Amino acid sequence: MTIYSLDLRERALALYTVGNLSIRKIAERLLINKSTVNEWLKLYREQGNVKPKRVGSTRKSQLEDYKEEVKKMVAEYQLPEANQFIQSEILK
Repeated sequence: MTIYSLDLRERALALYTVGNLSIRKIAERLLINKSTVNEWLKLYREQGNVKPKRVGSTRKSQLEDYKEEVKKMVAEYQLPEANQFIQSEILK
């Protein structure tokens, strides 16, 4: 999947709204697929801009609710390996 710049996305949107060009003509002019232009227009209708959607999960960690307890446990036991693991993996 190709990632296109925000500038290109905005140019396609401008050509569609101001230039009164068809999706096919816009795709030909910008050397992209017409389905890509369709996706950007759909994105604009849904969120009001053509910025790409966030990639990745929005789920929070199962340990998120226990962050303070884990910090206390690490401080209590003072294990260097645990401190390093907690800092790098859990408290990102």
